[in-house]
Amino acid sequence: MAKVAWLGEPTSEDEGPRQNVWNGITFPRCEEVEIDNSHMIAKARRNPSFSVDGEIYVPDGAEPHPNADYVVSGGKASMPAKLPGPITRDKTELSEMNVAELRAEAAARGVDVEGLSKTEIREKLSAE
Repeated sequence: MAKVAWLGEPTSEDEGPRQNVWNGITFPRCEEVEIDNSHMIAKARRNPSFSVDGEIYVPDGAEPHPNADYVVSGGKASMPAKLPGPITRDKTELSEMNVAELRAEAAARGVDVEGLSKTEIREKLSAE
């Protein structure tokens, strides 16, 4: 089980949809919904428009979602509850990096990867 919240559009009452339906589950904007579908939880963890158990994915070099600080727990709070802050998950794992990022990581480590494929670069950096 995980508490998943769709961050939606800006918090203004007049802007954007107030809810999102995904896999038959309705997610009111910025309200946590408990789900037990592991596939949905994994997908939401890597989507900057969702928070999972208070954690919000922020892609490398991007800004957090404008609603990242506001999630209503259980839909019963009269005002949004402030999260401890978005958790930035940068691409520290080699498996999540594209080839340009892998080459940059190799250069930062002083590892020569000229002419190597993405898989070969990943293997070489993993051996370091």
